[in-house]
Amino acid sequence: MELTYLFEPKADESPLGYYRRLSAVNALTGWKELAVMAEVSPSRTGLLGTPDHIATMLGMPREWTDRLAQQEQGLRTLRSLHRSSRDAVCPQCLAQEMYLRIGWEHVYVTACTQHGGRLVDRCSACDAPLDLQRGKIGQCGCGQELVHLACQPASDAELWLSGLLTHVDATAATGIAPNVTGADPQAVTLLVKTLCQRANAHGAPPRRNAAGPKSVAEAVEFLAPLQSLLCPWPQAYEAYVRSRMAAGPDNARTLRALLGLWYQQLREVAADGPLHVFLAPVQRIAATEFDGVVGLEDVDSWEDLRYVRLGDAAHHGQMTVPTLRRAIAASQVEHRTRRLGTKGKVYEVLRTDLDRIVELRRGWMTESAAGKALDVPPKVLTNMAAAGLVEADYDWAKDVLKGGPFRISAVDRAQTTLMANVATSPSGGERIAFQDLTSRRLGDNTAIQTLMRAIHAGEVQAQEPAAAVGQLQYLLADVRRFFGTPLLEAGLSINQLTKLTGWKHESIDHWIEQGLLQSYSIVLRGQPCRVVMPAQLLEFNRTYMAINDLAKLVGAKAWNLTKRITPIGIIPGKVNGRGWQRGALIRMSDVAEMAVKAANVGALGLRDGRAGRTWRRNDGS
Repeated sequence: MELTYLFEPKADESPLGYYRRLSAVNALTGWKELAVMAEVSPSRTGLLGTPDHIATMLGMPREWTDRLAQQEQGLRTLRSLHRSSRDAVCPQCLAQEMYLRIGWEHVYVTACTQHGGRLVDRCSACDAPLDLQRGKIGQCGCGQELVHLACQPASDAELWLSGLLTHVDATAATGIAPNVTGADPQAVTLLVKTLCQRANAHGAPPRRNAAGPKSVAEAVEFLAPLQSLLCPWPQAYEAYVRSRMAAGPDNARTLRALLGLWYQQLREVAADGPLHVFLAPVQRIAATEFDGVVGLEDVDSWEDLRYVRLGDAAHHGQMTVPTLRRAIAASQVEHRTRRLGTKGKVYEVLRTDLDRIVELRRGWMTESAAGKALDVPPKVLTNMAAAGLVEADYDWAKDVLKGGPFRISAVDRAQTTLMANVATSPSGGERIAFQDLTSRRLGDNTAIQTLMRAIHAGEVQAQEPAAAVGQLQYLLADVRRFFGTPLLEAGLSINQLTKLTGWKHESIDHWIEQGLLQSYSIVLRGQPCRVVMPAQLLEFNRTYMAINDLAKLVGAKAWNLTKRITPIGIIPGKVNGRGWQRGALIRMSDVAEMAVKAANVGALGLRDGRAGRTWRRNDGS
């Protein structure tokens, strides 16, 4: 059955109030008759619980009935705080526009934020509650027009709370400072319950059902403590917190024991979000005025604490509790002791001293952090510390002022210096990375440290820039001269080469100086030394031959052989003080060429001799 008159519900209209207004316009006796026409049970659930059926039966748009059903679901979440048995209205709002506002159905909404008056839920003519079964929403059952009812002015606290629950900002109008705009209405309700139910710190709390008043008068009575708590803000609230702390048990050692269930419930609802402004003053006052244990869980900010429990201090400073105890024993940090429980004792350290220690510890870094910053393994980092490139203290755990073994500023300076020592013109040859300067590869930690100091001083330069210190590349030839023992074990010193080959020491020196024989320069026991590797000796023997060795092979004197092969070409040796040459060389290519020529001459003579004998044999015949 379709209705004669239909109109869209207001955005802030009560769901049941809309159907009551709709039934009155269509000349029905009440909203229950409307439910019977829609063939649903004559109850609030029947009318608002089946939006599809209501839209079909009454010819209403589906969007309207769905929106009303959703609003009704929101009202049901209020449970005992839903004003479902009577109406509470603002006569001035009804005079402006005759419909029931959805916000009036919350029992803690006792005021109209627009007109500043208290809501009315009883008729002044018959003193009867404004029943939901009234035929007209603008009239009492006795015929009294509701727009003519007188209303009392509401308190600032009532206006502030009603504004929060109806999503209207009443802070500016009331002058109450705690701006908690955007707070969840359910959280606001729990906060109000806590503040009002346990407002009296000295007496017993009121009965539990007092938090769910039935009438506006009961709600005003229950919410009365809000006015003294909020006006003026925050002075009134802070004075109240101090009074609760003063009323707490004398033997209370923790904030929870001092403030009891009131504080615990306040923490649950105001731990964060807009309502935290109610918990923050409690934590701030307790941190400065409570002579007991106040932990990090009891304050909003680290700066709110004056003394910090030892465990919290160690965690904040990223140190161990024993380390902090040693600092206390060494008088490096001010502390105090507090009783905990009946026989327990807890240490607390001064927060400002702890902040100073934390700041000093930040100037040091762990081994892994330093290795990551430089991109080097721990062994290389250890040699850098031993070489003096970075400052390290491996006994740092015993010093509360150090947060690691390596000073950050020293690591940064070493990184800057090493990254800047780069050759302007790179050279070719085999290279080795800084991160590979390990004893496993090079064999001598002392030499590695000497090399690192030379790199730091710019004596050995990287061949090209890199992303990190560990990736810098150095010529292997420049590196090897710092490592005497490994090279000496792999090659031959000049003395060893002299004994092995019979060559004179001065001849070998001459060949090396002339660049004919390659070698490595090293430092051995503090003295410069040159080492010839097997590959270098092999290359020399393939290219040159000493005149003395050639003379021995042919059974001649070296000086005589030198005269005979001078036209072929020899490499002069070193002239001594008496004018003698030592260490003259001949190229192996010249020796091979001379041998080939001799072989060719011999083969030609052999052919000529054979031909002559054959001719004489023929002539004789």
